[in-house]
Amino acid sequence: MTDRAGQTGIGLSATADDIRFLLILNPSTGELLAYERAALTPPADSDRNGALVDDYHLFLVHTHTTSSDNS
Repeated sequence: MTDRAGQTGIGLSATADDIRFLLILNPSTGELLAYERAALTPPADSDRNGALVDDYHLFLVHTHTTSSDNS
């Protein structure tokens, strides 16, 4: 699947209590590209239909260090 920045990855989802959690992972490295949480049923007073995304994180830069400076 493709995240909102156009990065293609593997999507994994789980649903609990009418909330869907979605991870999009880089297929080569396993790094997290995006995370989404969506309510599958809109609130009773809402005029919306379908899933309502209430949290989305997009990761564009990944860094790594092999040591730390504790000084």
